[in-house]
Amino acid sequence: MWFREEGFLIFMETNGGYSLGIDMGSTTVKLALTDASGSVVFSHYERHNTRVLETLVGLLSKIKAEFGDVSIRPVFSGSLAMYVAKSTKAQFVQEVVAAATLVRKRHPEAKSLIDMGGEDAKLVLFSAGKAPDIRMNGSCAGGTGAYIDQMAVLLNVPIDKLDELASQSTRTYPIASRCGVFAKTDVQNLLSRKIPTADIAASIFDAVAGQIVNSLARGCEIAPSIVLCGGPLRYIQYLRKSFTRLLGLTEHDIIVPEDAQVFTATGAALSANMEREQRALSALMEALEDLGSAKSEGTVLPPLFETPEELAHWRKERRVIDVPKRPAVDGEECFLGIDSGSTTTKIVVVGTDVNMLFHYYSANNGNPLETAIQGLREFYNGLEAEGKTVRIAKAAVTGYGEDLIKSALGIDYGIVETVAHFIAARRVEPDVSFILDIGGQDIKAIHVRNGAISDIMINEACSSGCGSFIEGFADTLGYSPSEFAELGARSHAPCDLGSRCTVFMNSRVKQSLKDGATVADLSAGLSYSVIKNCLNKVLRISAYSDIGDSVVVQGGTFRNISVFRSLEKLSGVKVSSSDNPELMGAYGAALHAMDKASTAEPGSEFVGAENLSEAVNFATRSINCSGCTNKCQVSVYKFPNGRVCYSGNKCEKIFTNDSERQERGENIFEYKRELIFNRPVKPGGLRIGIPRVLNIYENYPFWHALLTGCGFEPVLSGESSYEIYQKGLGALLSDNICFPAKLAHGHVADLVEKEVDRILLPMVVYEKKEFSESSNSFNCPIVTGYGEVLRSTRSDAGNPPVPFDTPAVNFDDLKLLKKACHKYCSGLGASRAVFLKAFDSALRAQTEFKESTVRRNQEILRKSEDKSRLAVLVASHPYHIDNLIHQQVSQTLADFGVDVVNEEIMSDAADDPFDEYCTISQWQYLNRVLKAASWATQRQRKIGFIQLNSFGCGPDSFIMDEVADLARQLGMPYSLVRVDEASSSGSIRLRLRSLVESLKRKAGDGNVSGLSAGRVAEFDK
Repeated sequence: MWFREEGFLIFMETNGGYSLGIDMGSTTVKLALTDASGSVVFSHYERHNTRVLETLVGLLSKIKAEFGDVSIRPVFSGSLAMYVAKSTKAQFVQEVVAAATLVRKRHPEAKSLIDMGGEDAKLVLFSAGKAPDIRMNGSCAGGTGAYIDQMAVLLNVPIDKLDELASQSTRTYPIASRCGVFAKTDVQNLLSRKIPTADIAASIFDAVAGQIVNSLARGCEIAPSIVLCGGPLRYIQYLRKSFTRLLGLTEHDIIVPEDAQVFTATGAALSANMEREQRALSALMEALEDLGSAKSEGTVLPPLFETPEELAHWRKERRVIDVPKRPAVDGEECFLGIDSGSTTTKIVVVGTDVNMLFHYYSANNGNPLETAIQGLREFYNGLEAEGKTVRIAKAAVTGYGEDLIKSALGIDYGIVETVAHFIAARRVEPDVSFILDIGGQDIKAIHVRNGAISDIMINEACSSGCGSFIEGFADTLGYSPSEFAELGARSHAPCDLGSRCTVFMNSRVKQSLKDGATVADLSAGLSYSVIKNCLNKVLRISAYSDIGDSVVVQGGTFRNISVFRSLEKLSGVKVSSSDNPELMGAYGAALHAMDKASTAEPGSEFVGAENLSEAVNFATRSINCSGCTNKCQVSVYKFPNGRVCYSGNKCEKIFTNDSERQERGENIFEYKRELIFNRPVKPGGLRIGIPRVLNIYENYPFWHALLTGCGFEPVLSGESSYEIYQKGLGALLSDNICFPAKLAHGHVADLVEKEVDRILLPMVVYEKKEFSESSNSFNCPIVTGYGEVLRSTRSDAGNPPVPFDTPAVNFDDLKLLKKACHKYCSGLGASRAVFLKAFDSALRAQTEFKESTVRRNQEILRKSEDKSRLAVLVASHPYHIDNLIHQQVSQTLADFGVDVVNEEIMSDAADDPFDEYCTISQWQYLNRVLKAASWATQRQRKIGFIQLNSFGCGPDSFIMDEVADLARQLGMPYSLVRVDEASSSGSIRLRLRSLVESLKRKAGDGNVSGLSAGRVAEFDK
């Protein structure tokens, strides 16, 4: 008889022969007790909150209380179980194998299994007569329960409420699924835009489903019937709906076992080796208790401080520079600075003597405007209590919420975060050589040479070196950040936790706790990890000597003395900080407002104390921008002061928040997109589909002219969009391949839907060689051969499938090119005479395309020089001009009034003194980037340089550091912008804006300190 008691599912069984499945996962412990017939007589699922063995022993005591000291065959499974199984001499079975065993026993009709755990996700594909195809997540924990937990905490709702909210949603929004901390930035942005929480909740679950399918399907169809198991899929109904929608299924295609939350534990129990001896339940409990009390030395790092005396001495000697502070004087003129960050809001008010009159720091909880207003009310209430008034002469704002705060409160100026931090750092330490700002979700590193910004680095794909990384662990272990920091400073054996994703680091922490590490050891180890991640992995600093000998740190993370000390220990450099490192962005903004006031008309547009309450009474509406295929959904806010703010747009081509926007810059990418694809097509003849991907962006004029000349009709796939991308998600073979390759699958699906007769994606091994120094002109293997992958992974190719042609061609050998093209075209029915005429036309079309691009580049730069405008060279690979891949980089630069050219500007610059250093003998696309960098550094007039890079691009790994080194050596403003499907437009915009500000200062539109000469003299006093 089955019955429930205190959350337990119990079946009374008097016979012996019990097997006990124990699934020790990263966040939960699951038990399943089966009798001799294989029936489950007891099961339970409980979070262990890092107390794994204690939780397990507690659950075993529950079994003992119900069944007595029964004999069992224990079988362990799960990410934390192997060591425990070995130590207790029990059987271990890998968790996917355990789950697959149960599926085959209970649901032989199932074709697929999706199992989502706390920090991992598994996919098993079943085929008759074959071993199961097993896939697990690797370096990313995006599609896991821990990711959902993080999002629920951010929204301040329990998981069941998150599920309930999602069911009430009306639309969804893109959210980064690969990194939980970057996802927080996306969610914060949606919250600040007043997007309904229900829509955000649904977007989170859709992101999780997409991540699992994207990372695990890898080219294979997830066919029904599909078994869904694991706690998140058992308890979150909307998450199951996200999977069914994404995979195009109905509810009848999925199986959700009633015991899905303990599915693996049940599978483990059924995997028990019946030849093993049984043992008493109490014997297992004793062995676990002994294991819990055992301590292991593990791998440790040097203590941050050897003795309490060394810590005390360090506190006295640590270079902490006090920012001068004083009370406000009645009637005085002052300057307001606001830093509206991704997780916190900071406010600083300074007087004309640069003394800090007021400061405020608070978590914004997704409401940056309300938090800023709360801080300003605190300022004015304090003045009122003292019977004082002040006049805000000018105000400036920086940070993620800049546009919203600027419009709502009538702030006079916006300033990019990197420059605000630079201004503040120069005030603290005039000779600063390196500034490191670690915020809640981002890292900014600024190299300073000769008193000016020379290089800016911002984290891209990983946020494990950010403030929320260590704060989250402190909270998990039950300590405030300050308590946690103090414990770390007193550790004698810091744990070596390595440097990994924030979610996966949980497992290392739990393992260390099991090995006997103290919380102090964890705190110190995490402090080391933050700095290692930050410098080595996120910022990729090759040598600590690169940061110079005068380092200033900023951001609330550096209030943590263990993190501060870790930087000193690892770099060997003396580090300086202000006494309020968390306020430096706002302080820099206030100093910027002061500086601007010296040359501006008197008065400020700031709404003042009397209008703060009105600022939240704004009207909002949503519109869809149709300026390009991104089709951004733009939120429009209209405030009582008459200002309007636009949010959600990746660029400002149509909707802009810059009231003083300059004339837009020229943009070679817009010209090139139009030039390459806007070609007449004559309907009729064989319809040959061409996916708008990879080498087609290099050679489409050739193929268009050749096919048209032979009487065929070339049919392009649509312009890239997320809809097209999602069409090909299930066909991806690897989550680690570059986004341009991932995107190609959707374009093939789009052509199939257009009912073309054939699909053509040539295998271009050699491009035309452009540089005499190189011995070859290879394409990368992906560009060359991905057509073969596309041909073999189509699951939507129709019946019969559309023929997919991948002829091998060589653009560097005219005879071979002609031979290959003739073989292909004649095979489709073109006569030799027709082909020869079409081939000559194709060569002319390709040559004209190249020459036109070079000519237009040169025209843009010439006009830019004539008008003394800023110019930036954006070097990339041909397919990076795709609007979706490009992430609006060149468009954003043009919005800033910058003229944009690309690497093809130097194609005919044979007389430039290129050196062998700037040549890679084999790679055509890479050589263009290197040559462009060399060309740009030799310009008499300064030009900025941006390199676009796709995550997962192997060939680019050869040159990224080389280009950066070249730029640094020759003082060229440079930025690497990495783009893929999860790129954050806010991060990209910050990077681009910082580069433009560096260019302005280098061109003389600013001074070395970011302050007017008069202010510099005043500070020097």
